[in-house]
Amino acid sequence: MIILTKDSFLRVKGPFQRIVPIDKHTKRAARERSYVTDEDYVLTGSTSGFANDDDYDDERAESPDLVELQFTQSDQSSLPPEPIVRKVLELNDDVYAFAGKGLSNQWRRATITELFANEKRYRISFVDNTLPDCILPSTKLAYTSNPSGFLHCGLRVIAYFKKEPSLPSFECPLLSGMVAETPKPSNNNRYLIFFDDGGVSYVLFEEIYVIVQDSIPWEEITNERYKRFIKKYCEEFPERAMIKFQKGEKIKVKVKKEWLYGTVKEIDSSLVKIYYEKLDETEWLYRGSVRLFPFYSKFSETQRESLNTSSKPRRNRISKKSVTTTGQSQPFIQYTTEESEIKSGLITNHVTKVQTAKKSTSRNQVFTDAMRLAKRANVEMKPRILLVETPELYEKNKTLKNIYYEHDCSNMCIRGINESLQSYRNCNPYSIPVMCRWQRELKVNTRRNKEVFYVTPCGLEIYDIEDIEKYLLITRSRLPIDLFTFEPIELYGDDKRKMRSYYYDKDLSKGLEFQAISVVNSVDHEKPAKFKYRANRIAASNVTIPLDENFLSCCNCTDNCRNKNNCSCQQLTCDIAKYECGYEKRRLCEIVQTGIFECNSKCPCNSKCANKVVQLGIRVQLQLFKTPKKGWGVRVLHDVPKGAFICTYSAEIINDTSTPEDDTYFADLDYIDACESFKEGYESSVEISSESESEYEEKSDEEENVRPQKRIKLTKEKNKKEEKKAEKQEFFEIRKYYNEDFSYTLDAQKIGNIGRFLNHSCDPNCFVQNVFVDTQDPRFPWVAIFAMKNISAFEEITWDYNYEVGSIENRKLYCHCGSSNCRGRLL
Repeated sequence: MIILTKDSFLRVKGPFQRIVPIDKHTKRAARERSYVTDEDYVLTGSTSGFANDDDYDDERAESPDLVELQFTQSDQSSLPPEPIVRKVLELNDDVYAFAGKGLSNQWRRATITELFANEKRYRISFVDNTLPDCILPSTKLAYTSNPSGFLHCGLRVIAYFKKEPSLPSFECPLLSGMVAETPKPSNNNRYLIFFDDGGVSYVLFEEIYVIVQDSIPWEEITNERYKRFIKKYCEEFPERAMIKFQKGEKIKVKVKKEWLYGTVKEIDSSLVKIYYEKLDETEWLYRGSVRLFPFYSKFSETQRESLNTSSKPRRNRISKKSVTTTGQSQPFIQYTTEESEIKSGLITNHVTKVQTAKKSTSRNQVFTDAMRLAKRANVEMKPRILLVETPELYEKNKTLKNIYYEHDCSNMCIRGINESLQSYRNCNPYSIPVMCRWQRELKVNTRRNKEVFYVTPCGLEIYDIEDIEKYLLITRSRLPIDLFTFEPIELYGDDKRKMRSYYYDKDLSKGLEFQAISVVNSVDHEKPAKFKYRANRIAASNVTIPLDENFLSCCNCTDNCRNKNNCSCQQLTCDIAKYECGYEKRRLCEIVQTGIFECNSKCPCNSKCANKVVQLGIRVQLQLFKTPKKGWGVRVLHDVPKGAFICTYSAEIINDTSTPEDDTYFADLDYIDACESFKEGYESSVEISSESESEYEEKSDEEENVRPQKRIKLTKEKNKKEEKKAEKQEFFEIRKYYNEDFSYTLDAQKIGNIGRFLNHSCDPNCFVQNVFVDTQDPRFPWVAIFAMKNISAFEEITWDYNYEVGSIENRKLYCHCGSSNCRGRLL
């Protein structure tokens, strides 16, 4: 007999009562409501309950009332977060009970023999007669039947701890723990359990039993470090920080107070299987475990910073982009947030959620295609805008064929050609040679690789940048060397890109830049926030930048600094870095941590100088455009080769003694700190308490290979330590010399340039470089952006903000870069 109750529950009469919730619209069973009892039996999400032959009735099977009911295996993650219905324990009820530390904290089957109702304690008798009877609180007892409905994260349960997923349940111990992850397709619809003894395991729904009385998830844990980890996990949930691994990677893991190197053998959703060659053993770990060195070091670093008494106090805890680019080591910490876990409203009983703060440029909206949006809103968009206009002169000259006749090249080869760069403003800079009667040919060689070569106005074919430079020198050409590139990039695509827009501005800079910076918004009607455009930085009223030329070192080159060995300014860059570095043909392909020293106004060289790049301003064509999720962004309108200068981060220079109103456009001038870290080797090991210091002292060649290497190693250990100490003291002396206990910051909120709109990416296509131009004061470098790889036309320009996640209490900033190695969070 089937009865549909008033609250839309289906009651099935028979040997066992089954209570199944029914959706009013679909008439389908949805979820369970209570535990298995003698009176009511509940259908679980993994078994139908009707499959038992002893419980099947042919007469009931033929009932027409069952026609619309379909019982299928349900995804627990789709169930609403209904509270668990806990049955009141009675005399002679079967339970699982905590058997004590003598049995490795296992839980065993038992029967209730006496009730202490007021005290919520029970006398139990174990089925195993070798265990003595005892009195236990309800937090040490668990139901023997599988729970009903949805088990939320943070719920106290017991489950079978499996060292390997393939092990059957009867071979595994029952241990207490906390639900850490709910079923979803990515984990094969399993629950992740954090056990109280530190173990982790994925288990099925049928392998979980709910503890009678819930408690604070970390209350039963004895290990203090593990207890802090569980507490932090609950406080930050549903956001989780985990290391992104690849098979075969090496990782340092703490195993019984010893640091061992392990190899990643397998990855199972949130778990990773590590093989320890030294022990010839494997172990499954949570990818966010504090036993993994990146998390352990991060935790120790946080503790050390809280006790830091350095001469650079942080007066304001604000978010500032670091203008020092550092290489990201693999594996790396990634922050994830599951939508299904957000909806379920989990772990709210025991913790207070942390407030978040997002960048003003990030809007949590989902935009549709601009054209459909305009049609739906019945608004008129502006006419189609041609994003890139191909110059007529380029179209004319690219079809010319220069014929070579044997001759000695001279200035006559370029006679009558207009090489004034002012005549070629607002066009692709790499097309200027073509407009000056050069030909740039792109062909595919026998290996199917693209090969670039140039044909001079006099017909000479050139396949090397060195020969280009020689030709420009012989012919006394006014074209700079960086207009030529042998990278396989396109100058102008065949497609004419057009789009309609809600807002368009021809030039954001109002003529202050060599290249006009257009503005396009095809998402909505928003205009860029008003600010004063300034191509170069400016000091605030309480900041003084020493710009006296008499304090600038300079060179005496007569060849426009083409010979790096003879240029004092370029040698200054190399001497401080301790290795050969700097511009190559006016391009910078890798970061120079100690800074670039460009030639300045005291030097005799002109604008074609090989060591003058940033000070000449923007040369590539940029466009400000509105992105769907990241606010305003910047993209290039043509292909850009690796190492090309993009723009500067121009802003007002302030000191950090004042409390900012808005730190959205802050960038930290941290050159001194970056140099200090670089000189010290910036090693990955951290100083920990005296109890654990010896844990890091492994004399392993493999360990040395994992750490970032110093540029120079001294042969004698004594000299190495003395040098390191002297260098550290030198940088501290800089702050003492200026009698300052604060740092300087670029604030582009009210004054700035196009650089203020550059977005972050965890996989950026540009890097940030400190450059000294008008002053060589280490406190005031220029902040320049360079392409770290070839950038395609209409690709967004991005750089790594280098924010430190968790550095600002009660503030979070999520990342929307969309890269495959996205860390998930910026702050």
